Amino acid sequence: MNKPTITEVARAKPVGLVGTPKQVAFGESVRRSMLAVLRRSAPEDVLELLLSVKDATWWIANRNKPLDEIRWPSAHQISGDPSSRINGGHG
Repeated sequence: MNKPTITEVARAKPVGLVGTPKQVAFGESVRRSMLAVLRRSAPEDVLELLLSVKDATWWIANRNKPLDEIRWPSAHQISGDPSSRINGGHG
């Protein structure tokens, strides 16, 4: 198994969000803003994990927190194996 490069992680698309339509819309907006910053500064394993967070309410709850204060997602808030999306299903 090849570890994804930072470029692959930075270009990876986040998973679709789940929640009510309003939660998803707000969560997508929050996620877009947070990922714009995190793609430049977060370690690749952290970015890889966050790209796999599917729970819109997680993004909403963590919207104003710096990286070191984020409450990490639980297993049910994450969609599958994050590296599988980055490596085109080979992670």
